[in-house]
Amino acid sequence: MHSTHSGFWRDAAPAAQPGAQRLSRLNRGNAGRKGFTLIELLVVMSIIAILAALLLPTLGRAKFRSRVIACTSNFRQWCGIATMYASEDPLDKLPAWDVYGNPGGNPWDVSTNMVLGLKPFGLTVPMWFCPVRPKEFPDFENQTGIQIHNVEDLNRALQKEFGYSFIVACHSWWVPRRRNGSSDPDQLFPGPFGTMRTDALWPSTASDKTAAELPILTDKCCSFDQTSGTNVSTDIWEATGHPYAGKCSSINITFADGHVETRQRGLFQWQYISQRPQTSFY
Repeated sequence: MHSTHSGFWRDAAPAAQPGAQRLSRLNRGNAGRKGFTLIELLVVMSIIAILAALLLPTLGRAKFRSRVIACTSNFRQWCGIATMYASEDPLDKLPAWDVYGNPGGNPWDVSTNMVLGLKPFGLTVPMWFCPVRPKEFPDFENQTGIQIHNVEDLNRALQKEFGYSFIVACHSWWVPRRRNGSSDPDQLFPGPFGTMRTDALWPSTASDKTAAELPILTDKCCSFDQTSGTNVSTDIWEATGHPYAGKCSSINITFADGHVETRQRGLFQWQYISQRPQTSFY
């Protein structure tokens, strides 16, 4: 009787531990596995670096293109504003207020009346700055110490920065205007007050014959000296226009007839030299 029970327990003992047996087999299997070697890790890291190097330029170009599209949208709104303004003017004139003080006659030197004068026609704060140069807006806020929430804030910041004679726009406004209210045609700028590449004057009215040929607004694209007839690639200030990869890649141009163009760098020509002298391109 004693031996029967003893045999029973000897036979039953192994069957009572199936979990332990599975754990033992699992441990034996894991014992044969190894982690990543240093070489394997380096290979993986190299592949990741190569993929990142391939993807980052593509992402950068996509972001640049989206900003150019936003700039194009702004320019269409500028064109709409100019058209509405002219439609309410009895002489069909495009927006152009006299500029006072001692401006150099650059296309970006505009009247202190411009911002508030265009507000009823739809001017907004984002339109004043170029989305392709995204630091422009926060840098201007920091420089003036004024948080700009609306057009009135923008006007106050511009007058604080530039004074009450004239202000400097972030774009080039090509509608000719008078210096200090002078009736002398040689005081018109952009125009005879500076040096023009051609004899054709930029349009003053929406119905001018040059309305579809010469722009009323372009991205600011310039050099800070007299560079007529010289190489744009070496003379242009690369931070203007649509900068990409350290160079001014393109600019937008809008016309009084309503169309907007994006012009690539290879097509730039000098257009006007101010009294500073500073040269404007498009």
